[in-house]
Amino acid sequence: MLGVFLISLTTFLILLLLLRWRCERGEGRVLVVVLGDMGRSPRMQYHCLSLLKAGYSVEFVGYGGQPSTLKYFLKVTFQTCSLLWVMLQRAQKSSNVILQVPPSIPTLFVCVLVCCLRNSRLIVDFHNYGHTLLALTLGSRHPLVGISRRYDEVLSRFAHSIICVSVAMKRDLDERLGVSVTVFHDRPPRRFKRADLYQKHK
Repeated sequence: MLGVFLISLTTFLILLLLLRWRCERGEGRVLVVVLGDMGRSPRMQYHCLSLLKAGYSVEFVGYGGQPSTLKYFLKVTFQTCSLLWVMLQRAQKSSNVILQVPPSIPTLFVCVLVCCLRNSRLIVDFHNYGHTLLALTLGSRHPLVGISRRYDEVLSRFAHSIICVSVAMKRDLDERLGVSVTVFHDRPPRRFKRADLYQKHK
């Protein structure tokens, strides 16, 4: 009897959370996700600045430094749980979620799931391919490289929009994913300018 009560209570609480996640208003807010050091992601910093200037409220989910050095499986499991907790419980609902990839494991899966639960639009920003970086350390024939490539191809199709850094990458993504990809070239903020001779030797 107690078991039935606990299962019913758990189911009820989960349904309440699902209802809350989908019914919250997210217009005018954008959640930016980078599974890495934000200080080393100038492209995503620029996205945040541009969105703020356009009048959006921006929240950021990422690390202040290098990720954990736990073994790969444990690290991915920990990151999945952490991201789900932060994106569903700590962050406010957003109309759009911008995700930088790579890394896409586990962030792409988590963001697709969160966007489905919260009825948000997912924008994926490719600035490289995770499987090519993985191939540098494991070798191009390693099974994980092929799994990583297929993982990106399947889950990226759930995105509302896909952007990338170059025309060459756009052509490749258009062909592989069968979707329309938009090019956003990297552009430094206005505060960056060419250093003069004095600054170069300072």
